[in-house]
Amino acid sequence: MNDKLAAGLALLDQKEAPGREKQVRETPRRRVNEADIIAKVADRGFLRSYLDYCTDSTDAPPIFHIGVGLAILGAALGNRVRIPSWARQEIYPNLWLVLIAPSGFMRKSASLRLGKNLLRQAVPKTILPQDWTPEKLATILQDDAAGVLSISEFTRVLAMLQKDYNLGAKEMLTELYDSPAEWVVERQKSKKKVIENAAISIMAATTLDWLEERVENKDLRGGFLARFLFLPATKRGKRVTKRPEITHTVALKLKDHLVTVAELEGQADTSEVWDGFSDWLDKYERLAESGGMAPELKGMYSRTGTTTLKLALIMQASLRPQIEITQEAMDRAIAFIKFIHAVTAQVTGTFADGWFGKKIQKAIRFLQEKGGRCTRRDLSRGMNEPKKQLDQIVGAMIEQGRIKAEKEEKMPGKKGPIATIYTLLD
Repeated sequence: MNDKLAAGLALLDQKEAPGREKQVRETPRRRVNEADIIAKVADRGFLRSYLDYCTDSTDAPPIFHIGVGLAILGAALGNRVRIPSWARQEIYPNLWLVLIAPSGFMRKSASLRLGKNLLRQAVPKTILPQDWTPEKLATILQDDAAGVLSISEFTRVLAMLQKDYNLGAKEMLTELYDSPAEWVVERQKSKKKVIENAAISIMAATTLDWLEERVENKDLRGGFLARFLFLPATKRGKRVTKRPEITHTVALKLKDHLVTVAELEGQADTSEVWDGFSDWLDKYERLAESGGMAPELKGMYSRTGTTTLKLALIMQASLRPQIEITQEAMDRAIAFIKFIHAVTAQVTGTFADGWFGKKIQKAIRFLQEKGGRCTRRDLSRGMNEPKKQLDQIVGAMIEQGRIKAEKEEKMPGKKGPIATIYTLLD
């Protein structure tokens, strides 16, 4: 998985195809890595300055700074700028974003903290409390229904949302993501609360291992998780060799930009870009419907139009804060959503349904870490499973064509049992 991401990520082609397998085999694909998308969306404007500001102080993956930069721009816009859309729905530029990287030195929390601190200095009222319950959050949003939640460990929040004392929290957040004109919260022991035109953003981080253990493919097909943009990284940015210094001029410029963005208000003008956007979206959705894209992400693909409009408004805020969306902003939004869909498909390709499916994915990941080949003894130690269960897992993987098993060629004069070697098949 990590090798694939590090080598480059495939953008999905816009041509229609009868099936995903056929398209992957026959359709030429353009290889795109993180540097390509950064060059596309952050060559100038707020995102360029913010990227420079962050990379001067941390070696976190640059793509993390792009994601966080987009999220804080959207949070600064809040619910003051809206985009008219289908079914007379009004869209606001709130984003739900999850940074994904291995544990340790990838600076996920640092990336979130840099964006959160800058946003707090520029537009302090947008920062929502980290310690919240549905009741507490509803009380806050009743007065001001826009803001951002920063979550350092995403899967802990997923677990928290399953607790009895947070009953209804996931459903509440899911509904508020779509910014209903009015959302009524009623509890037996408290007064009715009315939340209007909500625009709640979420910035979160986690590891791929945690996601694989706690998220199943069925969770991605609709509802809560389908609203998130997953942004993985496997390689740190350029190492910071000098002692980080506060660059007051750059920080002030960034804060002033966010303040200007926060002062925008009204209905966004999409007249310049709507026809071209609509044609592109029609082709893209047809590809998803035909099975030409990852089937487990249909919930995400069904929101492509809405998410792209959100991104276009945010890209415009980065380039030049105004409510008229230009073709340049729309082009950047389309490029980024295609990139997000491609990397998300790479990530969710390792998710599985049920306990047994997750065990198979764990075995595959272990084999990948061993270079695609290991002995049964090593696999047994890595999996820490009883012999009977390991036999079931290995048997299923062989039957599915994921691995092959062969006996070790014993050297003349070598003593001891003949080892079984498992090799991962591509």
